[in-house]
Amino acid sequence: MTDNDEIGLPNPRASTIPTLGARLVVATAVGLVVWVVVALRLRAAGVYAMGLDFTPHWWAADAMRRGYSPYKVINGFSRQYPFNGGYFWMLPTAVILYPFAYLPMQTAMPLFSGISAVVFTYALTQDGWWRLPFLASLSFLNGASSGQIVPLVTSAILIPSLGWVAPMNTRLAPLERRTTCLVGTFFSLAGWSRCRSRSGRGGRRSGMPTSMTWLADRTTTFQFS
Repeated sequence: MTDNDEIGLPNPRASTIPTLGARLVVATAVGLVVWVVVALRLRAAGVYAMGLDFTPHWWAADAMRRGYSPYKVINGFSRQYPFNGGYFWMLPTAVILYPFAYLPMQTAMPLFSGISAVVFTYALTQDGWWRLPFLASLSFLNGASSGQIVPLVTSAILIPSLGWVAPMNTRLAPLERRTTCLVGTFFSLAGWSRCRSRSGRGGRRSGMPTSMTWLADRTTTFQFS
C-alpha cells in the first residue's frame, strides 16, 4: 500500500501491475525453460552431476526417507552418502525437500529447479515486470542450474507467506560462527530500529534492514515510497 492509497488518491502504478494470469503464464514459461536446461545439463554431466549443490539436500531427504539422521550418515566414511564436510543445513531443509527423495536425483533436481524458478518469477512480478532482468543475472542462472535453494528462499523476501522456507538457507556452524552471526544480527536490528524511529518522526515508513540484499531494499523502496 502506498501513501496515495492511504489518502484516497488514485495509484498511478495500478495500471502497470500485471494480472494474475499473466504472472502465472510468465512464471510457468520460465520454470519450463529452467527444467529443460537443468535436465539437459544433468544428462550431459552423467556421474559428475552428483557434485552439484542440490546433492547434499537430496541425500539428507533420502536419508530421512530410509529412517536415518542426515547428520550421522552424510560424511566422508559413508558409502551411500560420501560427503566429507557432512550436512550443515538445518533439518527443515531436508523436511521440505522430503517428497523429492522418492525421485532419482537426476529427476528430482530439474523438477526442484523448475518449481523454484516458477515461484521466484511469480514473486518478482508481484507489482510489475521491472524485476524480470534479475532472471538474466549470473546469480540466478548459476543457482537455478545447480539446484540451489537460494532462489526459493529469496522469494520469501517478496512474498511474506513463504517465510516458512527461510530456514532452508540457514546453516549450522561452530559456536564462534554462531556468536558472530548473533552479534551481526543484533547490530542490524538496532540500526533498523533507529532508522524506523527517525522515519516515524518524519511521517514516513521505513524499509527493511540495511543488511538485506539490494533486491529487498529496492522492493521496499518501490512499495513504500
